[in-house]
Amino acid sequence: LVDFCASKNLSSAYVATCVGSVSAVTLRLANASRHRPNEIVSFANKNFEIVSLVGTVSADGPHLHICLADAQGQCMGGHLIS
Repeated sequence: LVDFCASKNLSSAYVATCVGSVSAVTLRLANASRHRPNEIVSFANKNFEIVSLVGTVSADGPHLHICLADAQGQCMGGHLIS
């Protein structure tokens, strides 16, 4: 998204909705801070359905929040890091 916005010379954009899936993701959970980095979770080789993705992309970088569902339907969400 960041590269796309840069290539189109967009100074700011927003994501209103998204559909799809991911198999690797890193999230910062709600209580994370510099002093509590254990609130950052990463998953590799695990399939998730994207339930929601909203946020902004600007020259300062992305600020995206995502909600994901696993194979059992359990959901988790947070600030999308990668």
